[in-house]
Amino acid sequence: MKIKLKIEQPGYNQYTGSNHYNVTSFLVSHSKKKAKNLNKFGEEIYTSRRGGYSYAKRAEDPVFDALAKTMDSIFFKGTYGDNLAEFYAEMTFKYSDGNIVLLISKDRGFTLNGKKMNKAILLSVLARIAYRSCFVRSRAVLKPYLRDLLQVPPNVRWALENRTPYYFYDEDEENPYRREKVEILLNTRRISKTQCALELSDNIWAAIDIDALDKFLNVYRLGQMRSKKWKQISPKGLWSELFKTSPSSSEEAVMKSFLMQNRTEDMVENRAKKLMDELSEENEGILNFKLNVDGSKEGKQVMFVRGKLCDWVLIENGAAKTSPQRVSIYCYHERVDAETYWDNYDTASTVDINYTSRFFNGKLRGPICVNNSVGNVSLGDQFASRAFTLLNDKLSFQMVSTLKGYTPESLWNETKREHRLDYDVLKEWVAKGCILHDVKTHPEAMNK
Repeated sequence: MKIKLKIEQPGYNQYTGSNHYNVTSFLVSHSKKKAKNLNKFGEEIYTSRRGGYSYAKRAEDPVFDALAKTMDSIFFKGTYGDNLAEFYAEMTFKYSDGNIVLLISKDRGFTLNGKKMNKAILLSVLARIAYRSCFVRSRAVLKPYLRDLLQVPPNVRWALENRTPYYFYDEDEENPYRREKVEILLNTRRISKTQCALELSDNIWAAIDIDALDKFLNVYRLGQMRSKKWKQISPKGLWSELFKTSPSSSEEAVMKSFLMQNRTEDMVENRAKKLMDELSEENEGILNFKLNVDGSKEGKQVMFVRGKLCDWVLIENGAAKTSPQRVSIYCYHERVDAETYWDNYDTASTVDINYTSRFFNGKLRGPICVNNSVGNVSLGDQFASRAFTLLNDKLSFQMVSTLKGYTPESLWNETKREHRLDYDVLKEWVAKGCILHDVKTHPEAMNK
């Protein structure tokens, strides 16, 4: 039977009212299933719907996650959705320069082209081959990709792209009953067809077999605790296992310090802060600064964004680190009576501690709810994603329904008032240290 596979992609055509799909087709010969519901071209059509990103850390890409479920339906499920006890199937891609054949079987275990593997890996390989075939029309290109997938499981491929997660529990010297969980990412390289290497200490790499790394990732990426060898292994134990010798006391101390410097949370936050700085340097309409309005030494992180229609102020809101809403969005509104309203204020300091009610010659309206598609996203990344969205707010109004309700009415009628902030004054104020007024010291403004 011939399978036509439609893979849903981001993007919706508002004119045709349809989603965008990548399309591929292949032949399937199955010992337990026959073709049904064929179209006029003799094809059985499957559609892989694109899901959202999982809130779980290190989750699979939603395209591959949905495709794996579709492949499960094509090969492993019977007519009524029941699991097939055993079967043999062939998946064939036909090209002008030759064919690609995948031999899939289920008996006492699962095999793909004669190689034993668990079902999750098999489905992940099939998903990647199917997706790759949407953009490839040559055996010479697809064959090496398949061979590489069989040599390097998707789990390990993920680690080569994102680094290898690992955690251990650091003991508190003052309290022996208290331990801190330290999550880190280990630099990972492929050094041969069968081995990778992990950086365990400063420029000290340990070789590890690809199959062993796959099992290691099952524990520390996927949370599967079946492996007694890798489960809750200490840094000293990891060194001993990979180097086949115990580290000296100095080697262990250096390794531990190195691992502590590569904490996942710190690495992600530092990288995201660099991204924020780069955004400010490369875009004239973006400015980063701090507001010390909460009594803390560091204060709140703030980002000003000049959109095509409005000016926006993004402010850190103090939500939990796992929250998808750690940044509040405010829209700037210029006061109609601004020229007289702030006459009694010192012009060198133009923002109140209650910054939403008085921000230069206007006020901030919000907060506006804009949710991240995933949780556990760093503060800097949440700032950056919202900044990119608001730079082209004219387009964003069509995609984010909550934005338009907080914008000035003049944007949607014939009034010519722009509701814009003087960007040069803002930069001067930031350079002077972001001095804040306490509204209690200005009763004349309160009366107005």
